[in-house]
Amino acid sequence: FWPRFPALMELSVQSAICRPAPDERLVVGQPYLAKGYALSGGGRAVDRVEVSLDGGETWALADVCAMPPAARGDRDWAARHWAWVLWSFRIDRVKPGCTIACRAWDAGGNTQPTTAIWNYRGVMNNAVFRVSPPTVVAAATTSRL
Repeated sequence: FWPRFPALMELSVQSAICRPAPDERLVVGQPYLAKGYALSGGGRAVDRVEVSLDGGETWALADVCAMPPAARGDRDWAARHWAWVLWSFRIDRVKPGCTIACRAWDAGGNTQPTTAIWNYRGVMNNAVFRVSPPTVVAAATTSRL
């Protein structure tokens, strides 16, 4: 039965959010630094990571920590990239009930689909990664004179 299906030879481009952590609460109106990782298969470099705070309507570039460019100042596109890259994204003001989404693009122009694409084995699902951390309102402070 299984020999009828081709082997999976390469990993699809994917990204994930590591911070906020599952048990972390974000404070409404405060800044927050979201963090995560991205990787791609076939030795292709992760070109960029984008983050959305509005359900995917708009995307902004995250800061990516990757290999330094070659000495001549540009990326060596012929090189193979077999490692994760880490990314971070500063949220200026956390909104109540916010949802954070991330997607990566690789050097081949591949990106993550908006929703998971089903396959018979149920693997290689690399849809846009989303988290909806709980948010809390900061306690008001009163000044005493």
